[in-house]
Amino acid sequence: MSTKNTQTPEEQYHAMVAALRAARPEKETVKLFKDNGRYKGDMLVSVNGRRFLLQRGMEVEVPYAIARVIERSARQDEQAAMLVSRLANEARFA
Repeated sequence: MSTKNTQTPEEQYHAMVAALRAARPEKETVKLFKDNGRYKGDMLVSVNGRRFLLQRGMEVEVPYAIARVIERSARQDEQAAMLVSRLANEARFA
């Protein structure tokens, strides 16, 4: 038996987005790296006009979108450090 989908592609998209949003956690716990150098101060994160000042070295609960921004920022910092290291090695052996 076949069932016909009566939803338009736009309605299907909105239904899928709603299902994904319902499945994700509303808040997540994050802990920001802290040291005595570059990463000793608090971190300001802003998404859609909502700002959060997060204390480093402590676990804090933040909305899902803020946790994603922090995750992407950390990944970008890591990739930048790897690029700098690779370029420094290339320059040393050039």
